[in-house]
Amino acid sequence: MLVRKLMTLAVRLIPFRMRHLIRKIPGVAGFQRVLVDQTLSDSEFVHRVDAGPAAGIRFQIKMPDDKGIWTGTYESDFAEILADNVHDGDIAFDIGSWHGFFAGVMAAQGAREVHAFEPLPRNGERIAHLVRLNPGKKIVLHQVAVGDKEGEMELEILPEDSMARLSESRFKRTASAGRAISVKLISIDQFVADGESPPPDVIKIDVEGAEMLVLTGARKTIEMHRPRLFIEVHSSELLDDCERFFELVAYRVQSLDEDPRAAIARDVFQIAAVPNET
Repeated sequence: MLVRKLMTLAVRLIPFRMRHLIRKIPGVAGFQRVLVDQTLSDSEFVHRVDAGPAAGIRFQIKMPDDKGIWTGTYESDFAEILADNVHDGDIAFDIGSWHGFFAGVMAAQGAREVHAFEPLPRNGERIAHLVRLNPGKKIVLHQVAVGDKEGEMELEILPEDSMARLSESRFKRTASAGRAISVKLISIDQFVADGESPPPDVIKIDVEGAEMLVLTGARKTIEMHRPRLFIEVHSSELLDDCERFFELVAYRVQSLDEDPRAAIARDVFQIAAVPNET
């Protein structure tokens, strides 16, 4: 407990803008990993993020998985862009919510409602903690997968067991999946049509290769209500598909990748899609 408090204090003394740069100093990243592994590995505690896009939100932290949430620097470039595009009173959807960090970002930035969609039970437990720890924010957990239709679908658990892919996803098809579970599948169009939520103003999507399934099932919502979308796209082929889709619905696509060469090397791309008229 004392060690964690001292390390948390040390993090808070580092200006937020410096936190993600420190690990780039030769030798520091390795030292940080060893220090966390030796002092905080497998520890679990409640933590209020002190700086960055999710500042003020309380999370149930499990180290070392949630180190980026603990420091507030998880995918910091993407998080800051998303935060800048969430306005007071927005309805926000976090599709593929993982541990709920981006749901927390959108709640911290004044979203009136945040709907977190996460089918993996282990991740759903983390988001349930997030909901309980932040009673002043309306964060709603939906333990379902999002796709192009209503029904059931197999969810394949990947070796990194906080990640999974729908059976129809093209993501990491060469990677052997572990066990598969059956999950409820919904479409955003039906979700909105059924009155489960007001139409979204902003949508974040990270669904491990099922991007086009989500977009196809949200087409009416996108065409009618013109939300702003922020997406992690899991192949260059899917990026082409997304760009064609957004051209058809009169949106423009902007790359969010700070280093395009690194994105190409990883074959994972971060984009924003906004209506042409804005």
